[in-house]
This record gives sequence, structure tokens and C-alpha cells, in this order.
Amino acid sequence: MQISDLKHFFVWILLMILGLCSCTLAPEQRQIAVPGAEYRHFSGDKTGKPFVDGAWWESFNDETLAFLIRETLHRSPDAKHALLNIEAFRQRVIIARSPLFPSVDFSGTASRSEQRILIPPGHETKTEINQFGLLVTATYEVDLWKKIANSAEMARLALLTSEENLKIVYQTLTSNVARLYFEISELHAELPLWKELVKLTGLQARDAQRGYFSGVVDGNIYLTVQQREEKARQDLYRKSRRLSEYRFALNALMGKAPSRPLDTQNFSEFEKELPPLPAGLPSRLLNRRPDVRTAALAVRQALLQVGIRRAELLPALRLTGDGGYRSNELEKLMDGGASVWSLMGGFLQPVFHRGAKKAAVREAEIQVEMAVERYRKVALNAFREVETALSDYEALRKQLNQEQGAFRNETIVYRRIREGYLSGTRSYQEFLSARISLLSRKIIVQQLILQLLENRIRLFTVLGGGFQAFEKISGVRHG
Repeated sequence: MQISDLKHFFVWILLMILGLCSCTLAPEQRQIAVPGAEYRHFSGDKTGKPFVDGAWWESFNDETLAFLIRETLHRSPDAKHALLNIEAFRQRVIIARSPLFPSVDFSGTASRSEQRILIPPGHETKTEINQFGLLVTATYEVDLWKKIANSAEMARLALLTSEENLKIVYQTLTSNVARLYFEISELHAELPLWKELVKLTGLQARDAQRGYFSGVVDGNIYLTVQQREEKARQDLYRKSRRLSEYRFALNALMGKAPSRPLDTQNFSEFEKELPPLPAGLPSRLLNRRPDVRTAALAVRQALLQVGIRRAELLPALRLTGDGGYRSNELEKLMDGGASVWSLMGGFLQPVFHRGAKKAAVREAEIQVEMAVERYRKVALNAFREVETALSDYEALRKQLNQEQGAFRNETIVYRRIREGYLSGTRSYQEFLSARISLLSRKIIVQQLILQLLENRIRLFTVLGGGFQAFEKISGVRHG
């Protein structure tokens, strides 16, 4: 390599280093104040213990549920779509980073032309011209204001956003699977009660019908009993339809045939005391929840966009270099005398449309303010959801305790009326009414237990739990 070539090579290296070491025009990110983040604990958290991330569904001690969740994370079309989305954004990062380095093209040319020359008086001669060439062309834009680097960083942040979206998808799938599973299990336990209710209200209606036609039962009472039977029958039909719908939905979530049979654990196994779930510090919640992290990434992207817009107001330096060989004879193409090179550089400074470019900068700055407010909104909503779930847990627990006490009392009343009916001191209608009341109370208790289970699922979800287990099950490392 000749000395002049070395000089030009070092010029290229110097300009590349200049581009890499240039200053960014993007504003610095400042800490965003969110009301409630400074609190030492959530007001609804009665434990005061730190939150521990883990496979929260394992706390229900149901292997079937754990299996269904694993199947869903592996097979769900939503999960596969989110994974492909991450891969697409990963390729966009590669594309966005490519302008940080020179683009190099190789070209080979070969041409032959004929030129006619008139020689007076009236003579003509022909000359053949050959041209052969091998050239390498390199183009590079010196990233003086980190416009290209900021664009590449925005692509990287978009990749991180897609990874947070995968967490949201896993979180949504897991909570939906658990919710549907418990609802199916509860309906399996509830349907026999409704079938017995339909049978009892039918017996009550027929007995009331006989009493009405014999004149010992009032007409209003007779109509009320008839309506009670019809309502019980309609409720049974509605519950049966809902059971099929939930089964179809759960199978579809797992990417399986909707009509596929599905087994669940006996719902009575879930009728146990669920200990309060520690919520941890509110500030830690902002680092766990993927929707909050996504909103924070959006703020960073908006700040980088401001830097890009500002850079468009300033000159751009572009370099083009050629090097290779040109010769009129093919056999002499690679000789030292056939070598050629050129180096060109130019500045591009926007002159016209400057008002539009300034407006674009102001628009980008407004987008930053909007992104900050969206972040505050998402963060406040996260606090609200946690506080609501914790408050609902306490309310549901108290309501369940009350209903379980009422059910125990109802059981005592039913047994006494049943004994009286068998001994002939209580009427048939009283016995049927006591049995119907007991079954209705049992259904209320089961529905409250279901609500408590769903509250537990919602609480784990709003706290941002399960991500370590998602990574272990899916084999995908989250950023």
C-alpha cells in the first residue's frame, strides 16, 4: 500500500471515530414523579413483607393447572406470534445499525467502443477503445450529531418493547388459563346443585299446584313457586352453556381443538384459606410491571426522536471513496500503473423548509411530554389495580366468612326441618323450601370462593408476578 493510500485510509478511520464520538442532541431523561411511588407499602397490604416473584399458580397445588399453563405457553398462537415479533424487531436493529459503518460495493466493468476519425482529404480511420475496471466503492455518512446512533438506539428500544409485550402476552395467557380453569371446576361442582334445585322446585311446583286446585294454596303463592321452578331451569341451561363456552375458550388458548375433553380438579379442594399475598414497595412495582416498563421505554424513544429531529437542522457530512484498477488492456488490469482511487466529501445543509423542520422538532418535544403523561397514567393505574385487588381480597374474605357461617346455620335449620318432616310435624313444602334454601346458600358460597380465587389471580397479575417462571418454562430469556 502506497503512502498516499495510507493517508486516505487514516482519514476514513479518523472520520469514523469522529462520528462515533460525536455529541447527541437528544435531551437527557429525568426521573418522572409518580404520586404514591414514595410510599413504604401499599395501604391494602396487611403483611408488610416483600413481594417474591415465582410461579404463582403453583400456590394452588394443582398439577393439572400447572400442566395447562405450560401447554399454553408452548402452544398458544398468541405466544408464538409474540416470539416472531421479537425476532422481527431484532432484524430491524441490525438494519438500523448498518449506517453506522461504511457501505462497500464491488463492481466490475468491461466495454469496447469504436471511434471513427476523418482525415482530410476524404480519408477515414477507425479506432477501437477497450476499457476494463475493478472498483470498490465505499460510502459513509459521518454521524456528527448521533442521528444514526439515535435511530439505532430507538430500534433497540423497540426490541425491548417487544420483549415486554411478550411478558404481557404470557401474563395474560396465564391469568386467563387459571381463571377459566377455576370457573370450569366451579361449574362442574355447581351444575349438580342446579339439577337438584330444578328437581326440588319441580316437586314444590307440583305440590303447590295440587294445593291450589284443592283450594288450600293461594294463587299468588302458586305463581311464585311456578316462577321459581322456571328460573331454576333457565339458570341450569345458562350454566351448562357457560361450561361449554369456557371449555372451548380454554382449549383455544392452548392452541388445541375447542371441543377437546378437559378434566379439572374437584372444586372443593380449593376451599382452603388463602394467605394474604405480600405486595412489596410501590416503587418496585414500577420496575416489575411490563406495561409500566413499556411506557418508560416510550419516553426514552420520544427523547431520541427529538435528537433526530434536531440533527436534521444541522449539516450532514457524507463521504464517498473509490479504489481499484482501470486499464485499456485486460492483461494489464492488475498492474500497479492501472490503480485508481478517489475520495469525495460533501456537506448537506438544509436551507428551505426550515420552518417545517423546526415544527418537526417542536412536535417531537410535545411527543415527549405526551409520553411522560402516558407513563404517569400507566403507573398510577398500576398502583390503583394493586390497591383495588388488595381491598377486594379483604372484602371478599369477610363476605365469604359471613356466607359460610350462614350456610352452617342453614344446615342446622334444614336438619331440624327434615327431622320434623320425617316425624310428621313439618309439612312437605317446608322441607322442600329448607332444602332449596340450603342448596342456594351452597351455590353462593362456591361462587364467593371462585371470586376469591379470581382475585388471587388478578392480584398476582397486577403485581407483575411469574416472569421468572415464564422464562424457565418457555426457554426464552427476557430483557
